[in-house]
Amino acid sequence: GIRNKYIRGIRRGKFIPETSFVSRSAQIIGLNQVSIGDHTTIGDDVWINVNHVDNVDKALFVGNNCLIGRRTFITVEKKGYSLG
Repeated sequence: GIRNKYIRGIRRGKFIPETSFVSRSAQIIGLNQVSIGDHTTIGDDVWINVNHVDNVDKALFVGNNCLIGRRTFITVEKKGYSLG
């Protein structure tokens, strides 16, 4: 389905540290613009949307030891943003 389009390629080691977890039901749009720290959990039905980012390496930084709980919506546009 369409959800798989957004999360295809999300696996530990490529975008997700080995010590972190992202739920299969999470949607991350613009994954290449997201940095996820160690020991971080992204819960069920989380939607992270990163778009229209100009000249930044990473637009969203999720720090170490963070929990983004169920059904959280995060959107980033134009500038970088840090959580945790």
